[in-house]
Amino acid sequence: MESTIGLFTSEEIDHPGMRTFATWKEVERATDKWGNWYNTKRLHGSNEYVPPIEYEAYYYHNHPETNTTKAQAA
Repeated sequence: MESTIGLFTSEEIDHPGMRTFATWKEVERATDKWGNWYNTKRLHGSNEYVPPIEYEAYYYHNHPETNTTKAQAA
């Protein structure tokens, strides 16, 4: 978790050349935007360069016994 927070801070908050935030609302919007990108769109080598949301869908499609959502609904 600490590395994720550090990544967020260096990429979104303290990035050289980025604008400064005038209000907390601007920080909240930037955090929401970055979190959405990180969780749904980023490409990561350990995920075979597929966005996390697609990789998760693929995984649960191929391993239905591990899908806790389906198990809880049954």
